[in-house]
Amino acid sequence: DSAIFIIFTFFFMSRKRIKKYRSGRAFEYKYLNYLKKKGFWCVRSAGSHSLWDIVCLAPKKDNSTLHLIQLKFIKSKYFDKRELKKFQKVPKVSSVFKHFIVWKKGEGIIFRWDEDGVRI
Repeated sequence: DSAIFIIFTFFFMSRKRIKKYRSGRAFEYKYLNYLKKKGFWCVRSAGSHSLWDIVCLAPKKDNSTLHLIQLKFIKSKYFDKRELKKFQKVPKVSSVFKHFIVWKKGEGIIFRWDEDGVRI
């Protein structure tokens, strides 16, 4: 009896996690394609277990700056600010800019933190 409950719970939670992952991945690809259309050379961090989801190099006209981007896709009103704090602790390096962007389902970008005010 408890084995059935465990299997059901695992199956339900796995499906929920997969759906959340797919929504986040879709947002990452959407943003990645947006940047590529603007002339950036970009790479998506598959699996996204790093601090950034997308790493991109700006076009030469922008002095070839490197951009590290963390994207969050949420359905509710709030996101975990601890992730932003961890991201902000990465040391500042010349010609490297960090971006933290939160996208809410149905509303678009609801929060954006750009190092030194540089937006892409």
